[in-house]
Formats: sequence, C-alpha cells, structure tokens
Amino acid sequence: MYKILRDKNPSYLYSLFQYLSDYHSHNTRIGNKLSTPRHITTSYNKSFLVMGSRLWNSIPQEIRAATSVGSFRQSYWQHLNE
Repeated sequence: MYKILRDKNPSYLYSLFQYLSDYHSHNTRIGNKLSTPRHITTSYNKSFLVMGSRLWNSIPQEIRAATSVGSFRQSYWQHLNE
C-alpha cells in the first residue's frame, strides 16, 4: 500500500483508491486517510480495495507519512510489536 500510494504505481491500482480529502476541502484531522468504498457482499468486503483502505487507515498518521520505504517498514514493525 505504501508503494502504491507514494509512487502512484502501478497506475491501475493507484487509480482505485481515493483520499477522503478528495471529497471536500475542509481542513480536518483525517490526514491522508483513504475512503473505504461501500460494500454489501462478503466477497467485496474482502477485496484488495476495501481491505487495503482499512489497513492503511488503521496505521497511525506519523507512520503513513514516512519519507522512505525503509523508514516506513521500521516504524510499522515497531508499531506492530508495541
């Protein structure tokens, strides 16, 4: 998810995701959270788009804002082991 959102590659995957800030211009505390699409079926609930959005949103903002893949991995690993 980090590489997809940071590098915008592959473009076909990046184009699936939308940030909550894309919906309005209000200055809120949502940071760079992704919009989780509406889902009714169990299979769509388990799709890459829905699960990826949920996982990304569950990561603290300071980890999502990492400037490199290495620092993201290190910060995320420390977060998981807390």
